[in-house]
Amino acid sequence: MSLDFDKPVSTVNGYFSKITNNGGDFHIKTPYITVKDVVDGDVLFMLNNDIESKEFFQLIYDIEERVLLNVEGNSENWFKKKIPSDVLYKNQIKPWILDRNGDIVMKISLDASVNELKSGDNVSLNLLLDGIGFNGKIFGSNWKCISYVLFDDNYKFFDESSDNLFTVEDDVVEQPQQDSVIEKEQPKEVVEEQPKEVVEKVVEEEQLPQHEVVVEKKPRKRREKKVIRKKRKKIIYANKIKYIDPIA
Repeated sequence: MSLDFDKPVSTVNGYFSKITNNGGDFHIKTPYITVKDVVDGDVLFMLNNDIESKEFFQLIYDIEERVLLNVEGNSENWFKKKIPSDVLYKNQIKPWILDRNGDIVMKISLDASVNELKSGDNVSLNLLLDGIGFNGKIFGSNWKCISYVLFDDNYKFFDESSDNLFTVEDDVVEQPQQDSVIEKEQPKEVVEEQPKEVVEKVVEEEQLPQHEVVVEKKPRKRREKKVIRKKRKKIIYANKIKYIDPIA
């Protein structure tokens, strides 16, 4: 980053020193931020607590330090007197403030062509470091928003026509040819031959015993022998009674 500072020229409000970057304008872009408010042609936004926002603020801080050192180094040439750094620190207006919660709020002036920003917009601002403004005992960098990119809440990161949105192509790893793979021969197990009788006996011992199915026999009902009692016949013959046993 190369910043060049022109000798201040007289303006209606004091003096103005143009800043260039290798002969051209110096531009930087903010990360996506949320517009806090738009007041009197200035946009106020709060930086997020992420790595990208911290890196952006560090860049702004370094630029402001370089601005102060250049004003100190050129003060005698520009204003015919040496201005000490402690005086400059007290009178430098930085483009950020700390609110009561300790959050960083930046204040950037809007270019005349940018007039549609409103509170709550999620945008990335294209900033121009135009120069340094001097007014009486105070001075500060002139940061200006010349354009912005509005963040679309409905932005689609993936193509919905794809069945799998998270398809990742695997790296192709060539497998070695089978001919180049030398398999290590495993030692063969030596089985000692045994007599046939012994083998058959072992096989019989190894066989699992079969489960015997025990069918419980129901006891037969004892047939009761039916006893038929036959009555003896009574015969009266010639006033004599004679009994005749029944035929067995």
